[in-house]
Amino acid sequence: MEPRARHVAIGVFVLFLAALGFGVALWLGDARSDRDFHYYRVMFDEPVTGLSIGSPVQYSGITVGEVAALSLLPEDPRRAIARVRIETSIPIRQDTRAELVITGITGAAVIELSDGGPDVPLLSRKEGEEPLILAPRSALASLVSGDGNTMTTINGILLRTHELFSEENVALVHKTLVNLEDTTGTLAGQRTELAVLVKNLTEASRESTAALRQANAVIDDAQAILNEEGRPALASTREAMASLERSSARMEALLQRNAASLDQGMAATGPAMNELRQSLASLNTVLRRLDRNPAGYLLGSENIEETTP
Repeated sequence: MEPRARHVAIGVFVLFLAALGFGVALWLGDARSDRDFHYYRVMFDEPVTGLSIGSPVQYSGITVGEVAALSLLPEDPRRAIARVRIETSIPIRQDTRAELVITGITGAAVIELSDGGPDVPLLSRKEGEEPLILAPRSALASLVSGDGNTMTTINGILLRTHELFSEENVALVHKTLVNLEDTTGTLAGQRTELAVLVKNLTEASRESTAALRQANAVIDDAQAILNEEGRPALASTREAMASLERSSARMEALLQRNAASLDQGMAATGPAMNELRQSLASLNTVLRRLDRNPAGYLLGSENIEETTP
């Protein structure tokens, strides 16, 4: 009996030490948790369906904390308050906002945090106070609740879609497809004729290009001829015109000096003077046309107008 009682006492003592060690570990773990986390309150202006105690709190997709408690705002039960604890190393800034995000197909929700960047000051904390983080109404909540114009827009889209796929429109689309198939079959049957037509058009285009090249060559040759031979002829004509003008001036001066003695013979010399003046006017006209458009005048593309002095 004595050895057995001794074994029982040893077993009880070992269990006591194990329970004591487990309790110390839990105490140290709780103390460490309180030191490594800060508590905040997140106020939601929407239902927090899918959120529960222990749901993760994420920052940029990485879990940085968890939900410790859930409650309703006493002044306005339409708003929910989530008490969360977040690692002390995570910077919570003055513009930090929370958003309820649904993950997976089970409907489980997480709290996603975001802020404006490192330039924004940190959210101040006071001893014994849990700072408040606002969670604006998410787009998902607006869509589910049907507030605003979202559901109206979706209903309008559904009605338009229903009208688009009505029996009349489907019949018209079917008719269009049938006509398109007939047209395609007709074109396929005339494939040989189309090939010949395309070939003829190609040959006609080539011939037109060759004709244009020949016309350009003729124009270039005519321009070269005018530049090489027309310019000397034009210069000679100008010199002749200048000589005639000088002769005319001298004759006019002579006539003025001898006007008294030549009055009697004016009847005979008058026609000759008129013919001389007409010749000078015609020569002036030719010179102006050569100077303005030598190529057109020499090639015959411009008609000489009769000039009456």
